[in-house]
Amino acid sequence: QADRVCEAVSTPALKKCRATGLSGFFLDHPTESGVPLTHNRYEYMMRMQNMSGGVNQACVVARGATGCATPQANYAYVRTPFFVMNSMLDAYQMANILQVNCNFPQCNQTQITEMVAYQQSFRSTITSIGTLTKPGNGAFLTNCVVHCGEQAVGFNAYTLPSPAGGNGAVVMQAALTSWWESPPHSPAEAHTYIENCTLQGPVNCNPSCNAA
Repeated sequence: QADRVCEAVSTPALKKCRATGLSGFFLDHPTESGVPLTHNRYEYMMRMQNMSGGVNQACVVARGATGCATPQANYAYVRTPFFVMNSMLDAYQMANILQVNCNFPQCNQTQITEMVAYQQSFRSTITSIGTLTKPGNGAFLTNCVVHCGEQAVGFNAYTLPSPAGGNGAVVMQAALTSWWESPPHSPAEAHTYIENCTLQGPVNCNPSCNAA
């Protein structure tokens, strides 16, 4: 909806219109047993609720309505400067998309391995979409096993390595503020923060995730 809203409110006096997505990048990914449950549910929901008018219309033109049922499909066509805030191990996705049968950190090593594979799939999916690297965009992608953590204490607690390199860490709130205040065509890589570490066991490799 970002493009539609920004177009609707566009006036000569409007200086800036940008958007951010909070824990809404639900991956089109099979369950741990390989069943394409989420994909089938997305397509059914699109047809059953006649949602073709509620998704990105550029996507619909290019791919048809059912081809635009997923967040990743729509993200590819967003023109509005966009900042993704999401966990690659979002707790809702672990339970309902991957359907790993545990509540982290009460997970065995097999389940941890499945979660790590999901994180890698999430990362490869979003980084393969050109929108992520488009000037003016950015992202803050943690591996904290929580849903909507950025709406609670995580907003001022979760940290990720600075895109500029070095040993510095940047808190989520500062990353979003930096992106919002940046020039319209600021390089996306300057505002893209992605967790590199992966779970090795029942302790998150990013200590800031414990804030949840």
